[in-house]
Amino acid sequence: MIRFTLSRRAAIERYEAELATKRFLPDGFVAESRIVSVQGVYVPFWLNSGVVDFDLTFRADYKRDSKSASVYTYHHRVGTYEYHRIPADGSERMADDMMDSIEPYDYTKLEPFSTSALPGFVAERYTVSAEQANARVDNCVAQSAINAAKSTVAYPTRTP
Repeated sequence: MIRFTLSRRAAIERYEAELATKRFLPDGFVAESRIVSVQGVYVPFWLNSGVVDFDLTFRADYKRDSKSASVYTYHHRVGTYEYHRIPADGSERMADDMMDSIEPYDYTKLEPFSTSALPGFVAERYTVSAEQANARVDNCVAQSAINAAKSTVAYPTRTP
């Protein structure tokens, strides 16, 4: 687990400071009634590590300018993509995109689970199996491997 590093009060202060920088918020948006409901929630996560072997062929399109024809080049890439500690939340109640938005996590603060960290906080239970989480991570890793392979393509430089 990674313990909370901010107190409830400090989290509210940071939230208020962030809102103070925002223009065009509706009147009453920062009302105390909204801020009172702030509560820390421990969310279970699956951490996935592994290796993906890939064999990809893709087409790269290049158009020198608006008057010239497109040039299509095909690229073949074979390789291995290694990944470590890709998190996937284990709670169906937590929106995946919201949980993704708070990454990356500081794994140097990772410690064994302890109930001593829970008082004053809410703790979710696992409702997403490891297999379900793996499917989500597999999609993420596959796209990352594809992007890494595509980044190796050198496109022709533009001439004036």
